[in-house]
Amino acid sequence: MPVLNKYEALPIASLMVNPDNDRHGVLDDEIEAMNWLLTDSSAKIKTLAKDIAEKGYVFAAPLVSKVDDVWLMHDGNRRVTCVKMLQNPTLANDPTWQRFFEKLANNHTENIPSKLVCRIEEDQDVIEDIKFRLHAGGESGVGTVPWNLRQQQNHAIRTGKQHTPSLGVQIESLMKEKGFLSQKEELPVRNIERLLSSKKYQEKVGIAYTKGGNMSFIFPEDRAMKILKKVCADFMEKKITIDGLIKNAQKDEYFKKIAHEGFALNGNEQLEDQKPVSRPQAHQETPVQKRQLIQRPRYCLIPQDSVFIFDDHDNLNRIKAIITELQTLPLKKYVNAASVLFRVLIEACTNYYNETQGVHSRSDKIHVTVQAALDHMVQNGKIYGKDAEVLKKFSQQEEILSAHTFHTYVHSYLTTPSEQHLCAMWDTFNQYIKTCINQKADAEAKDAA
Repeated sequence: MPVLNKYEALPIASLMVNPDNDRHGVLDDEIEAMNWLLTDSSAKIKTLAKDIAEKGYVFAAPLVSKVDDVWLMHDGNRRVTCVKMLQNPTLANDPTWQRFFEKLANNHTENIPSKLVCRIEEDQDVIEDIKFRLHAGGESGVGTVPWNLRQQQNHAIRTGKQHTPSLGVQIESLMKEKGFLSQKEELPVRNIERLLSSKKYQEKVGIAYTKGGNMSFIFPEDRAMKILKKVCADFMEKKITIDGLIKNAQKDEYFKKIAHEGFALNGNEQLEDQKPVSRPQAHQETPVQKRQLIQRPRYCLIPQDSVFIFDDHDNLNRIKAIITELQTLPLKKYVNAASVLFRVLIEACTNYYNETQGVHSRSDKIHVTVQAALDHMVQNGKIYGKDAEVLKKFSQQEEILSAHTFHTYVHSYLTTPSEQHLCAMWDTFNQYIKTCINQKADAEAKDAA
C-alpha cells in the first residue's frame, strides 16, 4: 500500500468538491454538494470563510487524488467550498449566501487564494485510512485527539487570546490547590459551569464571576469552600449529572436539597467587598492539605505516573499486563477486581523473584514465599530499614497488612475491599514489586557501590 505523502500547490479551478462525500452520501454534482454543506453547517462555514479571507490561506492541506483532468477532494470539502465561493459567490444558490461571500471577498480581495497546497495520494486504501484517522475520533490515540476545555484554554492563554481560565477550570484549580483533588483528578468543568451559569447560582456557592475575569469569594472562604466541595464531590461521584440540572427549576431543587443537608449560606454572612481567590504555591501546602490528599482515594490503584523497569525476560509479560491494568482501572468502580489483581501481582512477582534468584521456601503459601523473598532482599541489601519491617507484617494474620487480608478479599463474600486500604497497601508493596521485576538494576547498583 504505497503512501505518496506528496504536497503540491494546485489551482482552485482544478479542485472538485466531492459529490460522494461521507457527510451527505451521493449527490448529483459538485454544485449540489457545495450548497448542501452551506445548509448543513452554515455557522461553521461562515466562521471558516471569514478565517480564510482574513488570514489568506488554509491551515490544513486538503487531501486529493487525480481523476481524469480534475483533483477530486477526499478531505477538505468545506475549505475548498469556501475558497471557491469567495472567488465566485454565484456558485451559492441562496442570494443571502451570495451576498455574504461577495461582501467578504470585497473586504479581503488581496487575501483570496488562487491555489491551495494539497496532499496528493493515489491509493484508495491509503486515502480511506487517512480519512478515518482524521474524522473517526481519537481511536485510542490512532486518530486526531481533540483538545479538551483545559487544553484549549491553555493554548488561548499562552498565545494571548485569553487572559484567564473559565469558571470551571478556576474551580478545578482551586480544589487542587486546597488538596480536595489530586493533580491527576479532573472535574467535569463544563457541567459545573452549566450549573453555575448565572449570578443567582454562583451566589449559592458563595462566589462571584464575570466571564473572562477571576473568581472571587463573596462569603467567608471557609463557608463558600464547604459548598463548593460538596458540589464538586457530587459531580465527581456522579450523584448528579448535568442532564438532571438543565432547567433552573432542577437547579433550584438541587440547591434546596443540599441546603437541607447543611450546605447553605446565610445572607447575613456576605462580605462587603469581594475577596479574590487565593492561589497558594505548591511549597506552601499545609499538613492539613497533605492529609486530605492521602485520605482521598486515587483514581487507579497504581498511580499512572509510576515508572517500572523490567528485566529483559519473556516470563514478565503477564506481570506487565497486570500492572498496566492496575494503572488503568478506575479504583472506585473496580475495587473488587483491583484487590484480586493486586493479590495476583504480588504472588506472580514473588514467584518470579524466587525462581530467578534460586530462593526456596518451605511452603507454596503466599505469606511464606513473600517472607522468603523478603529475607533474601534484606540479606542482599535490596530492601532494608522501615520498609523491611513493615513488609514482614505480611505473614502475620492479625495485621491489616497481611496475606490473610488478601485471602478474605478473594474468597469471602462478606468482605468488601477498601479503596484507602488498598492504596496504603500498594504504597507499602511498591518498592518490593519493583525489586522483584528489576533485579538487573539491583545488581548494577550493588556493583557500583
